[in-house]
Amino acid sequence: MAETKTTKSDDSVLADGRLRLVESKPGSITDIKPCVLRSSEDNITLQNGGGEPVMIGREDESADLDGLTGTSTSPQNISVRRENLEGVKTRAIFVVRSISDKVGVYQIKFELPCGTKEIVVKVR
Repeated sequence: MAETKTTKSDDSVLADGRLRLVESKPGSITDIKPCVLRSSEDNITLQNGGGEPVMIGREDESADLDGLTGTSTSPQNISVRRENLEGVKTRAIFVVRSISDKVGVYQIKFELPCGTKEIVVKVR
């Protein structure tokens, strides 16, 4: 009977068959705890060309909102712009505006690495 050799192609095994140990670097893995985002409105209704502010914050109010983004599912119809609130770190104001003549129902997604919040925008 012929002898069969198996070779591993991954680099976790050294040539002599021992497992290769890799030392992890401190801070290389970021542990992001989930968070809950809250909004002043879950549903808003706009007239064509109209706009309305929406306030976003974390439920626990424990951390600032650096990096919070707002994205429209239909950027050709609905714009989302963050207003700068000097000295305020735990709340953010976004202005949601209808920028086309189209009526309909759209979504806005507010996002941090730890969580998201979606609101519904109805344009009439």
